[in-house]
Amino acid sequence: MKLNEIKGIGAQMEKKLSALGIATIGDLVSFFPSKYVDLGLPTSVVNAEEGQFYLFEGEVVRVKESNSRKKAFSVSFRDSIALKPLYFNAIFFNQPYLKSQFEVGRKFRLFSKISSSGVSSIVNPIVEPLDKLQLLTKGIYTVYPLKNEIGQRTFKKLVYECFKQVGYIQSDESIQGCVSTASTERTLYDALYQIHFPKDTNCCASAIETLASIDVAMGLKTYHNSKISAVRIRKSFYNNNIADVFSLFKNAISFDLTDSQTKAIDDISRNLLSNENMSRIISGDVGSGKSVVAYYAMAFAALSGKQSAYMCPTEILATQQYDKFKQIADRLNISVALLTSSTRSADRRKILNGLKTGELKAVFGTQSLVSKDVEYSNLSIGIIDEQHRFGVSCRAALENKGATDVLTLTATPIPRTLALTLYDDIDVSSIYKRAEATTNISTKIVSEQKLDDLVKYVVKQCEDCNKQAFFVCPTIKDSDGLDLYSVEKFYESYLDKFRNLSVSILHGKMSNADKTAVMNEYAKGNIHIILATSLIEVGIDTKASIMVILNADRFGLASLHQLRGRVGRDGMPAYCFLHTKSTGAIALERLVAMENIDDGLILAEKDLEMRGTGEFLGTKQKGTMSSPYFKLPTNTRVLMRAKEMAKDSAFDDVTNVMRELFGADYSNFENELKHVTLNS
Repeated sequence: MKLNEIKGIGAQMEKKLSALGIATIGDLVSFFPSKYVDLGLPTSVVNAEEGQFYLFEGEVVRVKESNSRKKAFSVSFRDSIALKPLYFNAIFFNQPYLKSQFEVGRKFRLFSKISSSGVSSIVNPIVEPLDKLQLLTKGIYTVYPLKNEIGQRTFKKLVYECFKQVGYIQSDESIQGCVSTASTERTLYDALYQIHFPKDTNCCASAIETLASIDVAMGLKTYHNSKISAVRIRKSFYNNNIADVFSLFKNAISFDLTDSQTKAIDDISRNLLSNENMSRIISGDVGSGKSVVAYYAMAFAALSGKQSAYMCPTEILATQQYDKFKQIADRLNISVALLTSSTRSADRRKILNGLKTGELKAVFGTQSLVSKDVEYSNLSIGIIDEQHRFGVSCRAALENKGATDVLTLTATPIPRTLALTLYDDIDVSSIYKRAEATTNISTKIVSEQKLDDLVKYVVKQCEDCNKQAFFVCPTIKDSDGLDLYSVEKFYESYLDKFRNLSVSILHGKMSNADKTAVMNEYAKGNIHIILATSLIEVGIDTKASIMVILNADRFGLASLHQLRGRVGRDGMPAYCFLHTKSTGAIALERLVAMENIDDGLILAEKDLEMRGTGEFLGTKQKGTMSSPYFKLPTNTRVLMRAKEMAKDSAFDDVTNVMRELFGADYSNFENELKHVTLNS
């Protein structure tokens, strides 16, 4: 279907549309608004951002002729929405006929962008007297990113004509004519129309979610088709008896397993003896015992003559996990090694040889485990600890070393992980804390104005009650343009207040030996306060009871939850303080969620709701996930609805519309799915 078949599109208009990347009717219909303005809710100029469209309301204070242009004049308004006296100017060019209506004292509504000259000026607004409202009284005003190529009203007329051309609108009197008896096809057109011409904000939001769900559902159907031939069929088998391995493992540990740990171990055993490779997440809050379950998987591999690799984000955690597993490994006669960037050359050569020959059955380490010179004899199980700290490429590299069965451990599943579970490609086992391991952590938000008082409180707790505390900063050193507390800046600023305490610094640029020395002294109680980066997010077991996170709004929910988990690990009352300089709604919403929610899974869902899922494919982990074709934002509701749509056979009707109207081809999506491992 060609653009020139649409009323109002001639050669000149085609050129203008082409400049916007619009070449077909499908392109025009899927060129969505960038902003929706509720015409029933005027905004005060004090809340308006430069370059954005808003509806204002004001009382005329003064009318003034412009000296620079005879046909220009300006009107000063008193903001009717502001709680205190506030004024703004509207400048009108080439509209002298409007001047007479601006009588002092008369009230108007004005719709316009904020001028780049500042929030006090708007240029050529759409304006109506408050006593004679017609256009600016109700409904939603859609704003398109037209780059000054086409006027807003003109573009909306073209979109409307498109819906008439495809048969959705039968006539001007029949706004929503029936294009098909197929309900799924009608749902698609309804959503498209309502995105462009919403009756209200709820209608608009619902339409966007519906279209995003349809788009994601098509991607899911593509995935399900390709999954049939996907390479997940097991080619390497284990020769163990589950009962024997479990019995040996239980005898090798010095404590009883919880019911949820036993259930997770059963899940892993079932996966490893099935005809498909394992792709499983072990989810559980800090202190729930996820590592022990992973140790079982490593023992299972070793007792079958195969190798396993346990990858950690920091050397501290890798060392800690190695020390714990070695006690079990020695009892089971399993050879194990620790490989990090700090491993001495002679020891490294010995470890590399042991991995290549198969003499070593288990290895712990950081990203060193996937270095180019690391070769495995028969690596079968890859374990990713604190998976939210790794990029997708790191996990893929471990798989490329031979790990066909992948186990990831997480205390707070990042949104991407939750989203991928919709593909039915990843299994999840949940582990719960032991009753005696429960924590009592109180979380509070602290403003910049209250920071000095907070520091005094922490110092007093350390001096009078011999408490231990962490202060976590987002950076090591100050960075130009960033108003953040660095470890160095905070230390210098508050050094005098810490003079009677033992204070140490801990960050990633320190040597492994120095980091280990600091943590050993802290564990012994010889250090009161550690000033650190998020390095301490994982791998540290202490008796600390106070956590202060500076510029907490700069951290994701997963990191904040992990940092909070560093205190109160002995079950005693503990405190986590979230410092922020921000007053932004989104940043504060995230911190409020931390203040009110202590369950990692619920926090992950909240994170998914607030910032999207990240991309399903590729390596992007942050930001809002876009649907495959329309690039619409998604959330939990969209994903769950898409999953149900993909199961509906009637959904096939939509595929034809997407292909014919939009030329949508999901083959690239399918090809990527076949080559990207979804173990996230």
